[in-house]
Amino acid sequence: MFRPPIVRAFSRVSLRPVTASSSRIPSQIPRSATSGRFRGPSSAALLPSTQAFGCFLYRPFSRSARSDGWDDPNSKHSLDWAKEEFSMIWKFMSSIMSSCLLLLGLYYYNMETVELTGRRRFNCVPPWLERQIGDSEYRNILSQVEGRILPADDFFSEEVNRVCARLVAHAPIHYADWKVHVINDFSEENAFVLPGGRVFVFTGILPLCKDTDGLAAVLGHEIAHVLAGHAAEEMSRDIFRTLIRYALITIFGHLGQLASGLIKSDVNLPKSREQEAEADTIGLMLMAKACYNPGAAVKFWERNHKLDGEAVPQIMSTHPTVSQTLLRTNTPLLRSRLTHGSISPVCKTWAISTITHPPSIEPY
Repeated sequence: MFRPPIVRAFSRVSLRPVTASSSRIPSQIPRSATSGRFRGPSSAALLPSTQAFGCFLYRPFSRSARSDGWDDPNSKHSLDWAKEEFSMIWKFMSSIMSSCLLLLGLYYYNMETVELTGRRRFNCVPPWLERQIGDSEYRNILSQVEGRILPADDFFSEEVNRVCARLVAHAPIHYADWKVHVINDFSEENAFVLPGGRVFVFTGILPLCKDTDGLAAVLGHEIAHVLAGHAAEEMSRDIFRTLIRYALITIFGHLGQLASGLIKSDVNLPKSREQEAEADTIGLMLMAKACYNPGAAVKFWERNHKLDGEAVPQIMSTHPTVSQTLLRTNTPLLRSRLTHGSISPVCKTWAISTITHPPSIEPY
């Protein structure tokens, strides 16, 4: 009715040799001992449950097969290489992001509005620095034209001074020290105004002006560049381009040098058409307020563009092509400025009539 324990049953199995007459092949090992589902414990493994659990609990983790892969020197080398590559990529991306944020912050912090036209532009050069640079350039030019400056009582000098005085009287700039210099050189057709109010007019431009209205058109355009601070704007652009080129070279190396070369090709280009158009607008305002005929500006620029077979004057080399649309495109702004500006009623009526109905261009 009761079976002996399984261990005791194992000990009762007789290990008799197999005879030829035996019809059964007895097994020397109990069937249960060879089963893959249960393996008999050895005498060394027959420990109390608490002691066996304690041995498992304090077994060193480093002996586990799970850590054999990390102990491999090749695996450690691969992990170090991956960390190094990730660190390099992170530094590279951080430098790019920092440079972009710095440049964007510098750009938007120095955005300003041109008071006379409302145009938004980047300018990081303060007025005092612009004046210092203008003073330095003024001394250099005086040394170059020494001996060719006409005296103040010369006819050309008096005429240029008279026109310039009427224009600068309506120029909203108070720190300028206006000085007019007429250079006796009929081979050069040029006129310009330096930051700070130094005016240079070469006698070669006077025949192209024809009259005082034409001279007022030239001087009004050049004075407008000073009023709008175009010199400081150009210097600011050069500074910003230099920072971009330096950042590209620092981050991208040889590829950055190639990209900076493409940017550098634009540094020495003439004044932008946007600045020239703005100078035209401000110059027309000055002419109208000084009671000069704004239509003379159209005649002057058209007359010079129609020079056929002759070299274009230096003053025209940076100016975009103009036509009678010069006044038509500026009519709304000019009418607003002239209506609310300080100008005599006679000049206001004449100027508004002129810009509303531009004059026809006579063949030259």
